[in-house]
Amino acid sequence: MFGVGDQAGYGDNFNDAMDELASCFKKQGASIIGATSTDGYDFTESKSVSGGKFIGEPATANAAPSLVDSVVTASSCRRFG
Repeated sequence: MFGVGDQAGYGDNFNDAMDELASCFKKQGASIIGATSTDGYDFTESKSVSGGKFIGEPATANAAPSLVDSVVTASSCRRFG
């Protein structure tokens, strides 16, 4: 699962939508696999952090739009070969 947010402008709820989506997916019987380190991100709080890691792969589009494609590509290659 990927989330796109703005860690600078919305650092107090950065990528919260990943948690909201995960909750909906789980209610339908899905399993959420994989986690991403919070290292390198500058945010105050996020509902999508569990056990010290993001439950998905966050990208901060507004602060660094050029990184979104590379984050998605790198994550896909890591997870799916």
